[in-house]
Amino acid sequence: LSVVLASSAMLLAMQNRPIASFLSTAGGILAKGWPIVGTASAWWRGKRKEAVFLIGGTALLGFALLATPGFRSSRTFVGVHQETLIGATIATARAVTGQDLGLVNAAGAIYIEVGRWALFATLAFGAALAVWSLRVLRTQFSWLGNVSLMAALAFSLILASPLLSAQFLLWPMPFVALSGSRNARIALSAAGGMSMLLVGYWLPGSAWWHGFVVARNVVLVAAAAFTMRDLQRHSTPA
Repeated sequence: LSVVLASSAMLLAMQNRPIASFLSTAGGILAKGWPIVGTASAWWRGKRKEAVFLIGGTALLGFALLATPGFRSSRTFVGVHQETLIGATIATARAVTGQDLGLVNAAGAIYIEVGRWALFATLAFGAALAVWSLRVLRTQFSWLGNVSLMAALAFSLILASPLLSAQFLLWPMPFVALSGSRNARIALSAAGGMSMLLVGYWLPGSAWWHGFVVARNVVLVAAAAFTMRDLQRHSTPA
């Protein structure tokens, strides 16, 4: 349901239907999704009011969720999710060297306690991918390029998030399927399949499990890189 809502929100934004897109966005967020990246398409097409409406409405909804006592109290620690790029790498290193992994269960997910630098580094990596992707806004590209931009921004968002669970890999899949190259589709499919194995053999704390997460993340970054290349292929100088 969350994937359908998120994908619908982006496609509705492309079709100049801001109210329907916002409602679908709200539903996607409530279902643990982040389809707000679709506003980049509206902004590029000159639909500035539509983009502001989508961003503003989603921000209000997000702040309302963040303000709830249960949401705040369950995240009063410093760290990143064990499946993020940095989290999995640190967990693997600690497991191999026999150190305490420093895992903490918070809000239904397992995080690894590490300094704030890990959070900032994660955000910086995803933000860098987003900035690189948004360079195409200065070029001309087709509807297919528009879909490819959605895929690239979805990758940027999940890689910038301090929480990277297996379900997040579903976000870019509809857009990669529509606009991605063979390499991008294969890499993302492989990353998704590896994630399903990780869920099937749920053994956080073991060195091999965290090492496999690192391998999954390498494949995921490769899928993102192929998608960024596809995005450039779909655009031409303005």
